[in-house]
Amino acid sequence: MGIEALFGHMSIAGVPISQDLVNIAFVGVFLGIPLVALLVARICAVRRNRVEERIPRATLFSGDLLDELPESMKPEVLGVPFCGQVGGRVFALSVLSLLRDGSLSMRPTSSPAEGAYRFDVLDQGMLSKAGLASATTRVCLPAGSLDKTVGGAIARYVKKPDDACCPVHDFTRCAGDQVLRAGYLSEKDGGSGNATVVLMLAQMIVGSCFIAFTTLPGLSAIAVVIGGFVALIFTQGSLGTSVNADKLQDVLARADAHRRWIVQCYRSGEALPGSAKRVDRTLRFALAFGLSDEVVAELARRSGDEDIEWFLTEPAEGFPSPLRALEKLFEVAVHEDDRMSDS
Repeated sequence: MGIEALFGHMSIAGVPISQDLVNIAFVGVFLGIPLVALLVARICAVRRNRVEERIPRATLFSGDLLDELPESMKPEVLGVPFCGQVGGRVFALSVLSLLRDGSLSMRPTSSPAEGAYRFDVLDQGMLSKAGLASATTRVCLPAGSLDKTVGGAIARYVKKPDDACCPVHDFTRCAGDQVLRAGYLSEKDGGSGNATVVLMLAQMIVGSCFIAFTTLPGLSAIAVVIGGFVALIFTQGSLGTSVNADKLQDVLARADAHRRWIVQCYRSGEALPGSAKRVDRTLRFALAFGLSDEVVAELARRSGDEDIEWFLTEPAEGFPSPLRALEKLFEVAVHEDDRMSDS
């Protein structure tokens, strides 16, 4: 049913409104305008890139072997872009930072059956603060669980998967926020995820309500759907999170050079140079770079860092190393959170 059948012959300022004009206007509004907006946005982006290319930029790192990274870089934060995700290794590094800072303790139990390692919070004030430290601790110690061991946390998440939801999401969000604050990613506008979905749905809902005014329902439906997705793409491109490519490339180049320097020290049979604090930091970076437990443990032994060596060594038969126990804990928590999301 067309607009003429609903309202009869209408006119605006004396100009008759025909059904063909309604059809053209409909397609133009719901398909043409989003396409034009996307085209204009792309043209503006190209022009902006050309202007930026004429601006001198800092020379990226040459890639030579590097035995130190800037103090602003943190192993648990750099592990996210270097490894490509917030995973078990990043979680273990975050726990290691708490252990070294004296905020948390992690001691072996009498037997693996008792949970392998027991957690104790040494800095209670940390739990009342928002941030990565608090989020990390809450993954280790699920709310409502009386068993403060790695095995107890794993059993809790398996028995009550919904308990994994908040701790895992909080840790992932906090780790991602630290990457943003480090400048490896640049956020154009917060909350863009909801805005993109709302805009797309609004485009489709409004368009569907007005399809009855046209006599080309097939073309009208295509215009509404495609226009909605174009609006989604446009909004994501305008408001979404983007990669600060130059800084990230420089950071990863420096990290790779640092990793190759660490490997060279290992292969030459040398200990890591510098103070105990510097050695500890270098070994944590080695873990963030994904070097094997054996390589990092051997370097720790040569360099006299007993704490890192303990973190990577199985204390007795049947016990996992603290690193492996923490990776397993996070893997289970993420798995149970995913299982709850799918159900």
